[in-house]
Amino acid sequence: MANNSEERNNDKQKALDNAISQIEKAFGKGAIMKLKQNPVEKIDTISTGSIALDSALGVGGLPKGRIIEIFGPESSGKTTLALHVIAEAQKKGGSCAFIDAEHALDVLYARKLGVSTDDLVISQPDTGEQALHIVEYLVCSGAVDVIVIDSVAALTPRAEIEGDMGDQHMGLQARLLSHGLRKLTSAVSKANCILIFINQIRIKIGVVYGNPETTTGGNALKFYTSVRLDIRKVGVIKDKENITGNETRVKVVKNKVAPPFREAKFDIMYNEGISKLGEIIDMGAKFGVLEKAGAYYSYNNTRLGQGRENVKTYLKTNKEVANEIEMKIRDLLRNHDNSIIIDEDTRAVPNNKDLILSPADGVVSKIEEVSYPLLAENGEEKKFMLVSIFLSVLNVHVNRIPISGMIKEMSYKKGKFVSAMSNRSSNENEKQVIVIEYEKGKEIIVEQIAGLIARRIVCNLGVSQNVKAGERFGIIRFGSRVNIYVPADIEVRVSEGQTVIGGETIIANLNKENVQEKLTFDVI
Repeated sequence: MANNSEERNNDKQKALDNAISQIEKAFGKGAIMKLKQNPVEKIDTISTGSIALDSALGVGGLPKGRIIEIFGPESSGKTTLALHVIAEAQKKGGSCAFIDAEHALDVLYARKLGVSTDDLVISQPDTGEQALHIVEYLVCSGAVDVIVIDSVAALTPRAEIEGDMGDQHMGLQARLLSHGLRKLTSAVSKANCILIFINQIRIKIGVVYGNPETTTGGNALKFYTSVRLDIRKVGVIKDKENITGNETRVKVVKNKVAPPFREAKFDIMYNEGISKLGEIIDMGAKFGVLEKAGAYYSYNNTRLGQGRENVKTYLKTNKEVANEIEMKIRDLLRNHDNSIIIDEDTRAVPNNKDLILSPADGVVSKIEEVSYPLLAENGEEKKFMLVSIFLSVLNVHVNRIPISGMIKEMSYKKGKFVSAMSNRSSNENEKQVIVIEYEKGKEIIVEQIAGLIARRIVCNLGVSQNVKAGERFGIIRFGSRVNIYVPADIEVRVSEGQTVIGGETIIANLNKENVQEKLTFDVI
């Protein structure tokens, strides 16, 4: 029986080898291959100009040989991000092209972002067909590293241009893109260039439940892209009364080369573009390269300033220090193979038993000193600092253990389902209470609080169970809230309105004498 099985396998292998040989004769060497003969190599990338976004993408930048889509509302930074990619490609000696279908490229602004406009190939096509033909010629030349099309909405089909203003042309643009992308996908891969489509957002009429937003150009682009980036303005940056920039969030909503759904936040300053200094400060503090105590930032025992904007000013005038900090951050990311922040299911958990970490992703909505009746001793209630974290529907709703220890008590309390956006939900809503004893007789409390929509709390813990900081222990469905109560005599290191990351952001340090210890990380 064994010999017969081996003979059948040998016959199959000979037949497969013969088929491969015939395919190579018909279509050329390399048309088909075994991965053992041609192992998968490290993906070649071009930086986005943002350290945080490069890391969120999981491979250090935008992958070459792929189609990329950048979409978002008006004035959210779509073109700025694309121009930064061009600038980074040019720094490596690459050639770039900009297909300005909107006829709105600001050349002076592009120069301020670092784009060498003298070397940039620019086209302003009249129709969508013309634009895609130009892109096809550029891609097939094999000489262009980055091509940006700005924007999909402006790729107007010829029939629409030549028709009357009131004519209806249902699905013309979608068919144009579908046909063009079928031809371009293979060519882009063989040329090893990046093709970036900038796209706009539209609102679907009549949508009551779910997200009413959609992008222009039909569904073809969604399928053919390897990476889709959703860019949004989430706040403004002010210098006294003047607005000087925008706080920007980019979410990787699709990623074929690494785990998706990671987010990156950075500042886009007017007439400057992505603020690398702002990223250096945020990521430096996050990974322990910079020490943060309250509003003060320090580096190598040298105080850099009070407040983020003052530290940016310091680093702007001390470029050597800024470059040194940036190199340390990039080295840290490389040493962890980017696993610190690329995977939705993994976190870079600070390896320090004295640190109390955020139990959830979200925004700190309230900090106050409270008494907690559950842990009353001899009729006297213990004092705690309450840090209340609101989780929007956009946040990851997995909850994490804030400190290593043992589960001392657990209780489930029924209640209302007030919107988790309201601080009332902390007291009135249904909740799961978890008491963690981190030292004999010393506890912190975590509350999982249900929200208005799904009203479902999942907790995978049991009394007397040993737990480790950063481990996942449960989930709350959709908009919800997580409260953490830390000892009242410990300084809380976050502030109201601050965005926190579960298992990573430090809420407090139990060791009052060593609040600026250099951190190492465990990936959990």
